[in-house]
Amino acid sequence: MNHSREIYQEVIRKVEKVISTLESEGTDSEIIEYQNQARNKLSALYQTLVDNLQSLEKNSEWNVFTIAFYGETNAGKSTLIETLRILLKEKTKLQERMTFDKALHDYKQVQFKINDLNTIIKSLENSYENELMIKQDILNGLLLRKTDLESSLEILESRLNELHYDILHKIVFRSFDFIRSMFNKLDEQTEIDNIVLEINDVGEKMKSLEEEIIKRQDDLDETDEKYDSDKKSRMKEAALLQNTIAELEQILTNNSDAKIVGDGRSDFTRNVTEYRFAFNNQTFVISDLPGIEGNEKSVQAEIDGAIEKAHAVFYISGKANPPQKGNDERTGTIAKIKNHLEKHSEVYFIYNKRVNNPRQLSKTLITDSESESLNVVDRVMAETLGKQYNHHLSLSGYPALVSIGNYWGGRLEKSKYKFLDTFDSPKVIMTYSGVKTFSDWMTTNLVENINFKIEKANVNKVSFSLNDTINNLGELSDSFNRLEHKLKSTLKGSSDQLEEVEELFYRNVINSMNGAINKFKQSLRKKMYSDIDQDINNDQFSNRLKQRTEEEVERLIKDFEKRIHKNVEDFEGHMSAVIEKNQQYVEELLESYSNSVEFTFEFDPEIKMKKSVNPAEVAASAGGLIYGVIFNVMNLTNPFGWALLAISVITLIVFASKTIYKVLNSDYRKSQQKKSTDENIQEIANKLRASLEEEVDKTVTPVNNAVNRIVKDIETSVSQVEVMRQVFEDVESELRVMARDIEYREELINGNN
Repeated sequence: MNHSREIYQEVIRKVEKVISTLESEGTDSEIIEYQNQARNKLSALYQTLVDNLQSLEKNSEWNVFTIAFYGETNAGKSTLIETLRILLKEKTKLQERMTFDKALHDYKQVQFKINDLNTIIKSLENSYENELMIKQDILNGLLLRKTDLESSLEILESRLNELHYDILHKIVFRSFDFIRSMFNKLDEQTEIDNIVLEINDVGEKMKSLEEEIIKRQDDLDETDEKYDSDKKSRMKEAALLQNTIAELEQILTNNSDAKIVGDGRSDFTRNVTEYRFAFNNQTFVISDLPGIEGNEKSVQAEIDGAIEKAHAVFYISGKANPPQKGNDERTGTIAKIKNHLEKHSEVYFIYNKRVNNPRQLSKTLITDSESESLNVVDRVMAETLGKQYNHHLSLSGYPALVSIGNYWGGRLEKSKYKFLDTFDSPKVIMTYSGVKTFSDWMTTNLVENINFKIEKANVNKVSFSLNDTINNLGELSDSFNRLEHKLKSTLKGSSDQLEEVEELFYRNVINSMNGAINKFKQSLRKKMYSDIDQDINNDQFSNRLKQRTEEEVERLIKDFEKRIHKNVEDFEGHMSAVIEKNQQYVEELLESYSNSVEFTFEFDPEIKMKKSVNPAEVAASAGGLIYGVIFNVMNLTNPFGWALLAISVITLIVFASKTIYKVLNSDYRKSQQKKSTDENIQEIANKLRASLEEEVDKTVTPVNNAVNRIVKDIETSVSQVEVMRQVFEDVESELRVMARDIEYREELINGNN
C-alpha cells in the first residue's frame, strides 16, 4: 500500500471489495437473506469509515509539518502563539512589527513638528500681543489727545458763544456800547478774534490728529489681519499634522502585537488561523484553534478539520491538573480530548501558568505541588491516549509576550512597563517564563525529521480509523455473540420442553391404550359373565365370546380413537404453549437488546426477525400430521382386523377347552366358563396391547420428525443472529488483514527513519 495521498482511496476500495465479496457459498435463501441484513446493518459503519477517510484526505497535509494549538478556552493558546510569532519572526508578524516601528518613528517625527509648530504659534501669539499692545497704546494716546482737543474746542466754542451773546446784549441794550462798537472793537470782539484763532488752530490739530488716528487704526487692523492669516496657516499645518498623528495612531493600534489574544471572553477565537514559520531551514505551520470548553458546537467542523490536518498537537491548559471528566448532562474535557486526539501520533500537554504580576515570576516557575500534579496529568493523558501521548511542558506565555511585544496604549503596554521595571531586560523574562526553552525545543527536537513525522502522522490516522472500525465490528460481534448465546439458551429450553411434550404424548398414548384395553376387559367380562349366568353351553359360550369380543374390540378401537384424539389435542396445546413462549422470550430478548445495547458508533440494533407462523397453526399442523400417522400406521380405521386378531386368540383357547365342558355340571361349567373368559380376555388384552405397542413404536420416527421440524422453525432467530454475527466476524477478519498491512508498513517507516 503506497503511503501517499492515494492511501485514503485505496483503503476505501479495499473495504468496498471486502463488503461486496461476502456472498454465501450455499443456496439457502434464508441464509443469504440474513447475510444481506447483516451487510445492510454494516452500511452505517462502512459509511462512517468512508466519511472519516474522505475527511482525512480532504484535510490532509503532506508537505508542511503542522502543529495544532488545541485546548481549553482562555488557556492562553493565542498568547503563546503570538509570542512565538515574534520570537521566530513569522513573516506576517515581522511585517506588522516593521510597520509598527516605522509608524512609531514617523509618529515621533510628526510629534516633533507639532511641538515646533506649537512653539512657533506661541511665539507668534506673544509677538502679536506685544505689537498689539504697543500700537494700541499709541492709538489710545492719540485718542486721548483727540479727546483733550475736543474738550478744548468745546470750551472755546462755548466761550465764543458767550462773547457773541455779550456783544449783542451791549449793542441792544446799551447805546454807548453800540456807538463805540461802530468805531472801535469791543473787548469782547477782540477776545472773539483770539478765540477764533485758537479754534482754527485746534481744528488744524484735530484734523492732523484724526489723520494720525486713522493711520494708526489701519496699521492695527493690518496687524490683526496678518496675525490671523499667520495663525490660520499655522493652525492648518497643525491640523494636518494632527490628522497624520491620528492616522499613525491607527496604524500603531492596528499593528500592535497580541491582537489575536483574547480579552477574557469565552470563545474569543472563532476560526482556525494558520501561521507559517521558516526557521533554521525548516518550514512548519502553527494552527490556532478555538477553545473546547466554550460553545464549540458552532466551530466543531473547524476544530475537527484542523485536528485532522495537524501532525502534532499541543493541548494547552491553564491548570496543572488533568482535564475534567464529564457527567450525564455535559461531555467532559477528557472525553473531548480522547475523541479529538486519540488518532494522533504526537501529543503534548502544555501547562501555560497564569502569571499576570511581576511578583509571581521567578527563576523557579513551577512549584513542587504543581510538579506532582503534572505527573498525574502525564499518567491520565497516557491512559487516555496511549502511546500517542508524549509528556508535558511548562511555561508562562503572558510575561514573555508583554515583555517583547509592541503595544500602543492599553493594559498590555502598562503591564509591559511593570515587568520591565522589575526585571533587567526582556531576555530575563523570556528565560524565567520558560518560553525561550520551549521555543528552542520546538524549533529543534520537535521539527526534526519532519518528512518522516508527516508520513507517520497521516498513516497513523488512517490506521486508527480502520482499527476503530475493526474494534466497532468486534464490539458488534461480541454483542451478537452474547445475544446468540441467550437465544440458544432459550432455544435449548424450548427444545427440551418440546421433547418433554413428545415424551408426555407417548406416555399419554400408552395410558390411553391401557385405559381403552382395561375398559375393553371390564366391558367384555361383564357381558360374558351375564351371558354365562344364563347357563349357556360351551358352544354357545364359544360363539358368544367371539361375538362379544368382536363388538368390544370395535368399541375399544373407537374408544382408543377418542382417547388418541384427546392426546393429540393436548399435544397441540402443549406444543403451541412452548412455541408461543419461545416466541415471547425471543421477542423480549431482541427488544431488550435493541433498547439496552449502547454503541459509541452509529448502528441500528433493531433486528427484524423473520416472523414465525402462528403457534396454534404450527401445533395443529403437527398434531394433524401425527394424528394421521398414528391412525394410518395403527390401522385404527379398520376395527375388523383387530377383531380377527382377538378371535384368533379365542379360538385356540376355546378349542383347547372342549373336552372339559362335557364332564361339568351347570355351576362348575359356569365357573369354568368364567375362568376361561378371564383367561381369554387377558390373552386378548395382552395380544392387543402387544400389537398396539408395536404399532405405536412405528410412529416414533414420524412424530419425532414433526417435532424436529418445529424445533427447526424456532431455530430461525438463532440462525439469523448467528449468520449476522458470522458476517461481522468475517468483515472484521478481512479488515484486520488490511490493518496489519498498514501497521507493517508503519514499522517500515519507523525502520527507515
